[in-house]
Amino acid sequence: MTSGALLALTLGSWCVAAAPSGGDDIPLPHLAARLELEVNGTPEGCLACDLDGDGRDELLATVRLPGALLLWPLPPKGWDLAPEPVEIPVGAWPLGPVALPGPGGARVAVASRADDTLEVLRIDPGRAVSRSELPLAARPRAIAAGDLDADGRFEVAVIDSAGQLVIWDGERPPTVIETGEELATCLHVLNDGTGIAVGYQGSRRVRLFQRPPGGDAQALEPAQSHDLGGLPRAITELDVEADGTPELLVAGGDRWLWILDRDGGEPRVVEVGQVPLRMRTADMTGDGREELVLLQFGDLTYQLLAGPGRADSLSAVEYAGQDPRDLAIGDLNGDGRPEVIFANTDARRVSVLFGNAPYGLLQAQRIPTGRAPHSLACGDLDGDGRVEAAVLNSLDGTLSLLPNIDGNLRPGISLPAGEGADHVAFQDLNADGHPDVLWTSRDASGVRLRAALGDGSRGLPVLVGPAALEGVREAESALCRATADGVEVFIADREAGRLAWFAVGATGESLRAQRLDLIALPATPRTLALLTVQGRERLAVAMGTEQGHAGMALVEAQRTASGGRLTAGEGPRTWTLPIALCSADFDGDGLDDLVHLGRMRPGRSVGMVEVFLQREGGTWKELPTFDSGQRPFGIAARDITGDGRAEIVVSAQNSHHVNLWLPDASALPLFERGADLGVGTGPLALLFADLSGDGRMRLLVANAFSNDLSVIEVR
Repeated sequence: MTSGALLALTLGSWCVAAAPSGGDDIPLPHLAARLELEVNGTPEGCLACDLDGDGRDELLATVRLPGALLLWPLPPKGWDLAPEPVEIPVGAWPLGPVALPGPGGARVAVASRADDTLEVLRIDPGRAVSRSELPLAARPRAIAAGDLDADGRFEVAVIDSAGQLVIWDGERPPTVIETGEELATCLHVLNDGTGIAVGYQGSRRVRLFQRPPGGDAQALEPAQSHDLGGLPRAITELDVEADGTPELLVAGGDRWLWILDRDGGEPRVVEVGQVPLRMRTADMTGDGREELVLLQFGDLTYQLLAGPGRADSLSAVEYAGQDPRDLAIGDLNGDGRPEVIFANTDARRVSVLFGNAPYGLLQAQRIPTGRAPHSLACGDLDGDGRVEAAVLNSLDGTLSLLPNIDGNLRPGISLPAGEGADHVAFQDLNADGHPDVLWTSRDASGVRLRAALGDGSRGLPVLVGPAALEGVREAESALCRATADGVEVFIADREAGRLAWFAVGATGESLRAQRLDLIALPATPRTLALLTVQGRERLAVAMGTEQGHAGMALVEAQRTASGGRLTAGEGPRTWTLPIALCSADFDGDGLDDLVHLGRMRPGRSVGMVEVFLQREGGTWKELPTFDSGQRPFGIAARDITGDGRAEIVVSAQNSHHVNLWLPDASALPLFERGADLGVGTGPLALLFADLSGDGRMRLLVANAFSNDLSVIEVR
């Protein structure tokens, strides 16, 4: 051991708002999904630890610039999905945070790579935050914490760019050890407190520094060295053999997990996902044994590996959100089940997956589809009283039919859908009392209608069509409705600038589409929604051009002896280029309102959501707009909280999540942004559906990049 110069300690304080004390469990969120909490800055590290000794872990994250430690005194709960964090200043570009458990609650340590300092903070919600600061001799490269004294009091260990290992308890003078090797990448304090494992970039090895027999608790000396042949990025311990002695696990290289025996020997190698970056151990299955949770940066996934005796047995691989850089595990709501947390750096999010009863995680179910699913509908195809899902897949030109087994969607069959298939829907086309599937397609001969007829059994639907949609050049949007006269289809023809109306049906294996009317509109029609205005059904048509001309028409469709007549009237004024449109009651007055998703100009990535409240007499009140995620695609609205006012969800294709807005009861008629909902990658079409037949809604999202359908349960 080399005794480093005694460095000055500085003390400071910061005030944190009071949080409720421990006690009853905090209720789980009502949405079974990975919740993304927006962060003001770029989070790089995350931590869950009990700061006040109440038995419940608090959530913390570090932000690069300006350096900050974010504390969420309470996690997301119930419908309060986006709690505000408290911001505590620390040095910029911090490493960590790591926890130093102790009497009365844990302390937190971070090391700044901007000003080469190590800070230990005691954060007691409701009281001042005190800190101790230790200057470092060089830039810190890795940080860890553990009980090296075996006295129940944890220390923080930091190794810097010059290879100097600093061990400090935040109060007494530090211990400094010259390791003789630079470019450390990761640290781990051994669980039994006998030493520290260090991974190195240059030598591609892990070295153990251990306390000699009878030596000082922190008098560590070089011991074993394990050559890996790959870059080590994270180190932890797990009792792989279930023999009471934990093995050392090292994650790194392109896709490797090395298992090292403490008594030497060649490492065992397990292939995992691409670029494994972080890992933690916890009892994730409730069987009393720890599993390994591994974060894989290259795949943007986390992987659960089975517990003792099964460390190389793959249990689960799931999406971890965009740019995941750190991983933490803790019990945020005090129910005894662990949560999994990710720091999604460039996405400026901290993600939380809540533990579920009796074990597992509250996350969206994902069902494989064809390639690039983009259009979605639900209907009871087999007559069992529960709806199935139909999904159109653009890259392989197929229709996926996903069966509903006991209230859950399952992988199903694929049918050919034709070129340019889009706008899938369920309607009873042949009046046999059973819904059929219909959609549009487009080829060199024009826009056509296709269908798959169901007979209320689990048999294979019969493909019929195509039927020409006369006068339609490009089906930008389509909408179906069932009337006393049969099924009708409205088509927004972007190329011709017209709205077309058809009566459609099927007889035997023949599909027919009779045009009822066709009208020109003052601007290019983009998207459609049905609603009731002054007791009469209207079709809302959002219009807009690339040059910025926008607006909305309210169209009435009336049957006549010769077919039908479309009459266009003026609707609420929109200000953005339309993307999607839907109707719902947002203020609980029993009238249909409208929500419009658009963008200010072509090429702008962020979308804008405009809400229009219908008033008596058919007038409209426009609410303040709010921004969506990157490259929004679909919008849906439904009252999922049971308060008579609809929530709004928007799929953000390039943000890879779904935005959620809830009506704010304290400030009607405004909306409050909830946590973003993690789904697959490239989410497009979305809708609410009752899969169980018990009135409980679930949110279905078609993910074009991950080729699957996410199902989020509303609890």
